[in-house]
Amino acid sequence: MTTEKVKREKESKRSPVRQKSIGYPSMDLGTAVEIIKKAVAYGPMDRTVVAQLMGHQVVSGPALRKLAALKHFNLMEYEKGKASLTELAKRIASPLPEEDPKQALMEAFFMVSPFKELFEQCKKDTALEREALRNIAVRQLEITAKAAPEFIEIFVLSGKAAGLIEAVDEKSVCFLSQPSLPEKGAIEVPPLRKEAPSQVTEGPKVLINVNLTVDSPEKLRDFLQVLKSELA
Repeated sequence: MTTEKVKREKESKRSPVRQKSIGYPSMDLGTAVEIIKKAVAYGPMDRTVVAQLMGHQVVSGPALRKLAALKHFNLMEYEKGKASLTELAKRIASPLPEEDPKQALMEAFFMVSPFKELFEQCKKDTALEREALRNIAVRQLEITAKAAPEFIEIFVLSGKAAGLIEAVDEKSVCFLSQPSLPEKGAIEVPPLRKEAPSQVTEGPKVLINVNLTVDSPEKLRDFLQVLKSELA
């Protein structure tokens, strides 16, 4: 047996290269929001604390995937072994009076690149079959066929949490029209409107000291006529 033939036989026995799917969160946005609402009372914390808030005793594989999902949505950041909520997460979990948590939820949804791309590609306000969405995810978003059902399920649940997707029936959903989100730092605050000073024309000031006792309508009428002539 020639060396070339042996080489071909070895290559044919190798396991096929495993296709890797593009990254996406392993849990939906609604579940992620429940976690950050529990974590909002903490400052920077160890990842073990976050894992426990998610129902895990240790930072294992499932906990790590959930931690990564929080980062996908830009809800948690990690530095020097500590985890802390992002400003976006605080706008959702503990918004100030002037902040809109619904706007923040949409921003978190669109932080996931394949979610944003799929949402923007499809028609709005019309029924879309989940099967068609899975095909688009595989053909255009580099989601593997095996991962596509899970991806679409997490995508739809996240869109519902963000107020962007509604279920039509078991097989179809509807993408809702939504206002375009402003770019970061592009929100313009209108200047305070200054009221123009009132145009009041002041006439001559007259000081009148009146001490009057009127015992008949005629005297009152005479007095008013005198007063009118003085003010004219």
